[in-house]
Amino acid sequence: MAQQQQEQTLLLDGQVAVEPRVTPPPPVTTDPAQVKALVERHGLCILDLAWELGGERATVLTSAGEAGAGDGTDAFKEAAETIPERIFGEVGGGCLLAKSGSVLVPHDEVAQNRTSTLHCDAIVSYGEQRPDYLFLMCASASDHGGANTLSDGLGALEGLRSDPSTRWVAERLESTTLELTTTHPAISADGSPAAYTATRIIRRTPSGRRQVLHAADNLKSLDTASEEEQALDAEMLAKWSEAIAQMEPQTVALAPGEILVVDNFRYFHGREPFTMEPTPRALWQKWMWTATGQGLPFGQTPESLAAESTHAGGARFNPAPRVKPYTPPGAVAAAGAGATAARPAAKI
Repeated sequence: MAQQQQEQTLLLDGQVAVEPRVTPPPPVTTDPAQVKALVERHGLCILDLAWELGGERATVLTSAGEAGAGDGTDAFKEAAETIPERIFGEVGGGCLLAKSGSVLVPHDEVAQNRTSTLHCDAIVSYGEQRPDYLFLMCASASDHGGANTLSDGLGALEGLRSDPSTRWVAERLESTTLELTTTHPAISADGSPAAYTATRIIRRTPSGRRQVLHAADNLKSLDTASEEEQALDAEMLAKWSEAIAQMEPQTVALAPGEILVVDNFRYFHGREPFTMEPTPRALWQKWMWTATGQGLPFGQTPESLAAESTHAGGARFNPAPRVKPYTPPGAVAAAGAGATAARPAAKI
């Protein structure tokens, strides 16, 4: 089987290793200096720093600002603060443009009892300028559940491309503009899905990287699309969701001191339900924007991105959409009849 998978491996753009319809296990390293090359080639890796943090105990927040299990130091959070620089160099040094604050992923009762389905991080918050890399650092592992699920978006895409009957889907994913919608009150006054930006499911960054999108419930055809185009879009989205569903995801249960580094432009991730007893689950997360991505989100600076992703105490906070004011196709003509041409930017 290993030989067969090796024969199927594609090398895209001279360096990106992809296996159609396959999500391979993440490579593992103990050297932060190796991580950048590994995630550029494979889309993810596990950085094992347990040897640095041996003996430390995590302080878990049971609610914002309230310390729960563990009586040790915040060594895990302190380590998380420096990981982006150890991988990509200093902020502003040429590769790393910005990083978010260190935040604890949700572990309240609602999070414990539900499965987090496969997704890309920060689509609603930042659109195409979402962070291109993220990491999850395990400070404490649940005794029951809580493993992360991972699926290679490029593997799903190349699976479609390799089948003559679905090659048109892969091509349309790269060429068709759709609208992203949200019910966020900053964009939608009545709570119904409202378009806040336009995008393609497969895009190229200015540096040439592929940016793959999975947001099945937040995509729609342009209002100007014909009935035939809308039907093709619906079929394309259905086959794209089917291709992702047919990918057998990798399941990764992190141990304390292990850090899962993910290309947020390529991989989709999720999580299994979990318990907080007897051992709590605590993962520190950080988003990273690099020079090979789509730049910083609209109106944001490295300082604002580092500050706005956390509440006091480290609980995760997803900000309102930070995107350019959006002008839907056809709105200019409608504006001539008295309609508003552009949707206003989200209030901050």
